[in-house]
Amino acid sequence: MNILAIDDEPLILECIKDYFDDYQIITINDPQKALTLTQKKYFDIIIADYRMPSMNGLELLMAAKKNSSYGYAIMLTAYADKTLLEQLINFNLISQIVEKPLDLEKLEVALKEV
Repeated sequence: MNILAIDDEPLILECIKDYFDDYQIITINDPQKALTLTQKKYFDIIIADYRMPSMNGLELLMAAKKNSSYGYAIMLTAYADKTLLEQLINFNLISQIVEKPLDLEKLEVALKEV
């Protein structure tokens, strides 16, 4: 399973990479670089933070979806509001939302459910 994790906080990416060491995970802290990578490679799962500089997780997933670059997505957010959830569901962009502060066990459950 190929997984791409995008977050502007390097410590979160390091924790994800360490916790899921038995998964094949690429971590990137720049959403634009992540989008470029999705144009070249398919990912089974994308884990994306919602709030990032230059491009938010919703914009990233919408662009990646146009390229059919991923199968499932998990959104990380400390800002889960009703409007965001409606957008994500209506565009069929995500499978799960995991709230921040990040609980790696909850992320593991979300990964196993997709």
